[in-house]
Amino acid sequence: MAIKYALYENQLTADAGDFYARTKPIASKDFDGLVERMMEQGSTITEADVRAVLLEAIRAVKSLLLDGQRININGLVHIWPSIKGRFDGDVDSYDASRHELNLNTTADRGLIDELRTAAVLEKDTVLEASPQLRRYVDNASGSVNATMTPGMIGQITGKLLDFDQVQADEGLFLIDALTDVETKVAYIQKNTATDTVFLVPDTLTADTQYQVELRTRLFGGEELRSGKLKVTLRTPA
Repeated sequence: MAIKYALYENQLTADAGDFYARTKPIASKDFDGLVERMMEQGSTITEADVRAVLLEAIRAVKSLLLDGQRININGLVHIWPSIKGRFDGDVDSYDASRHELNLNTTADRGLIDELRTAAVLEKDTVLEASPQLRRYVDNASGSVNATMTPGMIGQITGKLLDFDQVQADEGLFLIDALTDVETKVAYIQKNTATDTVFLVPDTLTADTQYQVELRTRLFGGEELRSGKLKVTLRTPA
């Protein structure tokens, strides 16, 4: 198996070639998953014994932390208690309303070194982020993903829907599915990342199917991204 990762453009810098890596775990394992892997590796004790030992180890860790001790599980992790918050001079004391008891953890250096030496890294393909138009509600008919009534209010819900209404190439476009003629929506009542409410242009052709496409520049980037509603909408005859 390999540790999968993908590269993403850094939106916090102006450098178009600045990317960062993010690992993509194939799964997440809990206590049961740890026990299962120990058994797969050929543990010489029973599963019940493995569970019992791990539970006792967890109890011991909690007990040591409550005693104010720092724990170093060689080859795995370091754990120690810490306190967060501001104290008013050296005569002040811990106050739960102003301070917070936390746990600090850091991976054992040996574990990090072993992982770097033994791990196989596999680059994964990243699908570029784009607007996701998931649902259209026609205010006139109450229909969902079916009818679009000219001169009436329509609503699109989804993700990454916000756009700059000042930019001529950004916005909501209604495209005749037969002729590809585009009509840009001029009147936007509401536009957020998850919700766009607008007035359907009254110039649309009757009894015609339209694609709904939203175009925007995401996260302050320069590239124009677009997304379409997966179904076409028909205007009334």
